[in-house]
Amino acid sequence: MILLLGDIHGNFNFLKNQIHTKNITDCTIIQVGDFGIGFTYKENDKQTLENLNDFLKDVNVTMLVVRGNHDNPNFFNGDYDFSNLKLLPDYTTLNLEGINFLFVGGAVSVDRTTRIKENASNIKYGSRKRCYWDSESVVYKPEITKTLKDIDVVITHTAPDWCHPNNKLGFGSFVEDWAKHD
Repeated sequence: MILLLGDIHGNFNFLKNQIHTKNITDCTIIQVGDFGIGFTYKENDKQTLENLNDFLKDVNVTMLVVRGNHDNPNFFNGDYDFSNLKLLPDYTTLNLEGINFLFVGGAVSVDRTTRIKENASNIKYGSRKRCYWDSESVVYKPEITKTLKDIDVVITHTAPDWCHPNNKLGFGSFVEDWAKHD
């Protein structure tokens, strides 16, 4: 069984609770970005990932994670690949249950202007905490896409600009307020 999971923004305790409460076992969870990794020091994040991997191993769940715009791209270079938790580099292809998947991370943040300012302030005052990365958006690699064949499903954190949401009720003030400042 393959399950899809959206933005959890680092709330790993909630994730563990939901897996436990809903008795989710023996499956693959594809987390489609904004996992929430990389906002603290790498040493702390690595321990957090190891702890989550141990939990996933205990319930026989494999979690595949796509890079979102609220994830440090440096964690998605192939170095953070545990037994049951895999932070996938962009353009990873996998066959899961007979289905060919392509995974491409990144997105443009509606809150990037605020996050860029926060980063500058953190750097100015000596903090190692980051909340924005210049490379957070999708990095299009035509040399790779031209070689892809037999892809059944594309998993990404964003959508092409020609693919618009059905927005009959509007986005609401949250997105509209961020967009006004961007």
